[in-house]
Amino acid sequence: MRMSFRLVMTLLLPLALARCGDPEEKPQPGVTEYTVGGTVTGLKGSGLVLRYGDETLGVPNDGSFTFARKAVAGTAYAVSVETQPSEPPQACTVTNGSGTLGSANVTDVTVTCGTAAFKVGGTVTGLVGTGLKLKNGTETLNVAANGAFQFATPLETGVAYAVTVSTQPTGPAQRCTVSGGEGIMGGADVTSVTVNCDTSKFTVGGTVSGLNGTLVLGNGTQEVTLTGTGSSANTSFAFPTGYETGTAYDVKVKTAPAAQDCTVTRGTGTVGSANVTNVAVACVTRAYLVNVTVSGLVGTLVVKNNDTDSLTFTTNETKAFNNRVTEGGTYFVTVGTQPATQTCTSEQAAAAPIGTANVTVKVTCVTNQYSLGGSVSGLGAGESVTLANGTQETTVSTNGAFQFAQKVDQGAAYTVTVKTAPAGKQCGVSNGTGTVGAGDVTNVSVVCSASTYTVGGNLSGLGTGGTVKLRNNGGDELTLTTNGAFTFATSLPEGGSYAVTVSEQPAGQSCTVQNGTGSGLAANVTNVAVTCANLYTVGGTVTGLSSGKTLVLTNNGGNDLTVTGGSTTFTFSTGLASGAAYAVAVKTQPAGLTCAVSNGSGTIASANVTNVTVTCTVPPARVSVVRVGDGTTPLTGGAAAAVNIDTYDVISGTRIGSVPVTGLTLAGSSGSEGFLSRSVDGRYVVLAGYSAAAGTAGVAGTTSSVNPRVVGRVGATGNGSVVASLNAAFSTGNVRSATTVDGTAYWVAGTGATGVGGIHYVTGGSTGASTQILANPNNSRVTAIYNGQLYLTSGSGTFITVSAVGTGTPTTSGQTATGLSGVAGSAITSPYQFFFLNDSTLYVADDGNSGGVFKYTKNSSGNWTSQPVTNPGPAVAVTALVDGTTVRVVATLKGVSVNKLVTYVDDGTTTATVTTVDTAAANFGFRGVAVAPN
Repeated sequence: MRMSFRLVMTLLLPLALARCGDPEEKPQPGVTEYTVGGTVTGLKGSGLVLRYGDETLGVPNDGSFTFARKAVAGTAYAVSVETQPSEPPQACTVTNGSGTLGSANVTDVTVTCGTAAFKVGGTVTGLVGTGLKLKNGTETLNVAANGAFQFATPLETGVAYAVTVSTQPTGPAQRCTVSGGEGIMGGADVTSVTVNCDTSKFTVGGTVSGLNGTLVLGNGTQEVTLTGTGSSANTSFAFPTGYETGTAYDVKVKTAPAAQDCTVTRGTGTVGSANVTNVAVACVTRAYLVNVTVSGLVGTLVVKNNDTDSLTFTTNETKAFNNRVTEGGTYFVTVGTQPATQTCTSEQAAAAPIGTANVTVKVTCVTNQYSLGGSVSGLGAGESVTLANGTQETTVSTNGAFQFAQKVDQGAAYTVTVKTAPAGKQCGVSNGTGTVGAGDVTNVSVVCSASTYTVGGNLSGLGTGGTVKLRNNGGDELTLTTNGAFTFATSLPEGGSYAVTVSEQPAGQSCTVQNGTGSGLAANVTNVAVTCANLYTVGGTVTGLSSGKTLVLTNNGGNDLTVTGGSTTFTFSTGLASGAAYAVAVKTQPAGLTCAVSNGSGTIASANVTNVTVTCTVPPARVSVVRVGDGTTPLTGGAAAAVNIDTYDVISGTRIGSVPVTGLTLAGSSGSEGFLSRSVDGRYVVLAGYSAAAGTAGVAGTTSSVNPRVVGRVGATGNGSVVASLNAAFSTGNVRSATTVDGTAYWVAGTGATGVGGIHYVTGGSTGASTQILANPNNSRVTAIYNGQLYLTSGSGTFITVSAVGTGTPTTSGQTATGLSGVAGSAITSPYQFFFLNDSTLYVADDGNSGGVFKYTKNSSGNWTSQPVTNPGPAVAVTALVDGTTVRVVATLKGVSVNKLVTYVDDGTTTATVTTVDTAAANFGFRGVAVAPN
């Protein structure tokens, strides 16, 4: 059988072509073959695979590559990406990847890899309004209709995206919400973001604070009923039916709780495109003053109401207790501490309800009286002696006890003398002078006898022209002008007693008596010795005490001397004998000045001291500020951060010093810690923190046994150290502040579980347990002492105020916190540091939404009321400096980490200029502030 030539060629041609492309085909002898390769750049991921014909090549990193396959000149080649890299995903492209082999290896194939970038988009549904604008990062996208949307800018794989609504649609107003709007870009476009728009109405509501009972609020035809116990935190509310955008609202109190008044703020407005949540309703229980009127008082009296609140009286007047009694509550005024020489009685015999008005309780004081008497001896039959005490007289006819008929006031002086003695006899009185104490006087002794003796002795040391007066038994007085022997004119009976004293000292001298007392007279007394010595004054000069100022100095802790403004010299009235020590100190500084004493102590020689110098200057406006951080590590995550106490001159805005507090750290991201308190004696500033290394994660959540809570102290000399450690208090909670009187003991405030929060008392140097003096509120913020009373602030329930803790500066458990009348339930919502400018002026720092520096003054009824004051913005710390009548307020303001220190002059208006003293640098934060220590 024969095949045609064409048929044979048709069958053989494919076989020939196939053999030409077969890489396994052996090259013909003498034929040269060439390779294909190039360079990869930008490769970051793994798994890149290239293909050349049926050969694949994995490329692990940037650099050159060459396929193993070889071919002869004239052979076509084509290089492509078989598999793109991953981890991270990348897109690689081939340049110069195809051609025909020439007479050399191919080396210019270029593979360029870049991170893949894709677009973010999704779908909008329900849109009927206009103006909808979406946002992803800094890019915005206007959306006009329902359907698909896509942002124009692609994002690389691994980059986060977050789609939000930048502007809600209007006409009609709608509320659009985003679902699936956040994520990380993968290896493809995001198309799953959904935006749903609806025309739902918006609710009107807010919060109610201080509610105790049932409250009904109204807004048009709608009502909402709320109940509260008065001890819980703010309660939120919202009217049940929503309102369309543009609807006006007016929230009012329809029915107030019994015995409460409720005030609405931010209650009117127009509904926008979101729920209204800022209506604030503050309820305050109606409370009334308990006044006390005191009459007949001589001395100091303390009265109490319900055994807790107290008032101190030194004059006859009417005062009101600081704490009012709520309507329907009971009051019971009792005497807490009686005057030294009196008995005071309250007209109130039992507790009573206060009703609906202020009440006044009368307290009447009567001076205690006691009998005056003693014994008489030496009277014969038919004899009598008449005794006198001032205008009182009594005639005694028999030996034995006697008593004046009229009693004598406690504290009154008495002098019993013999007015008429029996004929032929002399009667002497022993123990006849004194002051009536808290009991009858029964030790006056009167001895009568026919035999009498004189009392005398010798005077020495009396200066020329001097006069000294002596008394015997408190009555017989003798004036001496020369040294030598002396004898009292009145003789004393046999068996009597004598007591010689100096009744009037000579000018510039002090005379002392030796051998001046005795009893059982049986002979004349001639050995009484009176010795006089010169006295020397202590004084000096004063400079800088301007007119209108008053300075009080002391010598040896007493002998107070008031120096008035304009004076240039001073001299203490009480002289001192040669060899006596003197120590002059400032007891009370003049307002706005600081006075220092030089040459103030020494020993009296034989001359007046005139070289004591007192120099008064206007102190710089210096404050101490807590600064947290190291400037490098971000203040995030609650990690412990280093602490410095900076000193600023707030007038010049200059930081003039900085002291590290070694061994104490604070939570870097917590603006509710690190409050500063100046000691009552002005020598230190103190704060509380953690004994934990900087960087310790979540330091406030650690236990006190692992990271004890500590007290830090910085003095005027610039040394900062830890002075007390608490190993159980505030465990797993924030420690926030500390205060002290003189640096020997401390009151520390913070949070924690039952038994470990509140306020704790600890002595200096302690490294162990402390005493929890206040358990409620357990969440205590800032504590400080003013005028001998411990105070605190809190953010809990009814304690959102400034409260007095117990009475004075308590050191035992079981104390209670009592809010200042008029401060609780007022404008403050989140109080922190506070500062008493004086007895009737208080500043409070508040970091709430409408916070700032609030000022309160106390009226004559004891109630605190809010006053106009410049508001620098939400604040956490406040103090004030006084120069004469100028009050300069200094505060730290709430920011990223409470980072701004500001000042302004309180001129009683809301328009004073606020000056920024300093702003904390990056990775630093300001916290508490206090007047710098002396």
